[in-house]
Amino acid sequence: MSLPETQLAARTIMRRGRLRANVELMSVDEIKRGLEDVDWPSDPAFDCCRLKEPGLEDAEIRRCEEELCLRFSPAFRLFISRFDVGSLAIGAVDFCGTGDYVQHLIALNTPDPWGGAWWGEGTRPPSKIIIAGTDPYWTVLDNSSNEVLSLDPDLGHLDMRVIALDFDLFISGVGTVFLRRQKGRLDETHAASVHEKVGSQHLKFWETIT
Repeated sequence: MSLPETQLAARTIMRRGRLRANVELMSVDEIKRGLEDVDWPSDPAFDCCRLKEPGLEDAEIRRCEEELCLRFSPAFRLFISRFDVGSLAIGAVDFCGTGDYVQHLIALNTPDPWGGAWWGEGTRPPSKIIIAGTDPYWTVLDNSSNEVLSLDPDLGHLDMRVIALDFDLFISGVGTVFLRRQKGRLDETHAASVHEKVGSQHLKFWETIT
């Protein structure tokens, strides 16, 4: 085999290897430890990049549910009761920066003073609320099915796409992507692997946050 043919074969093997990238999703506890191990700047502003306990009290969660006229999915409820989401960003996904996640959720999911709302006119889609955001997408949770969806404001709520089959998978995917990137162990094929493992139907979302 000539040298050019050898090089071509090597590149083909490398490409095939990259296409077979297999990312193991991290658990919430592994993500919590991983975020603690990141060498963050000493600035208190970076405290939002950690999963800190405790989260919301049960009475606060019930008040939020009453305001939004729904019941949170069990996985989401457990997460916000365990962790302080009032100032939390995991990589490119920003949950809240005001310190008050309850009021933040209510404000995001009720019409503004001029009647504007993310779902357009009429009533909010049953069981669905925005829970976080990343450029350019909003992250929507369906509290009935537990699916997590992406919402492109330019396309509207009728074009929402599933980005994870449930909330736990969403957090695992987001945390895994961010921590692998921090360690320099991420390329474009890993987004496809995470996309597949979380049951996503929107690869571009996962490519965007990597």
